[in-house]
Amino acid sequence: MISLHPPNTTTGPDHANHPMPALLAGAIAGTHRAALRELQRRILSGEPPADTRDSVATAAVQAFNLLCSGLHADADQTSQEPRLPQ
Repeated sequence: MISLHPPNTTTGPDHANHPMPALLAGAIAGTHRAALRELQRRILSGEPPADTRDSVATAAVQAFNLLCSGLHADADQTSQEPRLPQ
């Protein structure tokens, strides 16, 4: 459930200044726009609409699942500290 990710971003005295809800909204909106662009690109290039729909829908579901669970299998949902790639 997306409303539970990440925890503790909508409660507390400084919740109005927390950037996480805006960042997540941008990621969700960006994923949606990218899926629509991919649909348009494939259909305009001549791919059958039903095949395009099935392929892009599957990829979109996978993308939203990654957003919901975190991009890393070892993501610590309770940590509020940024983690840089190593």
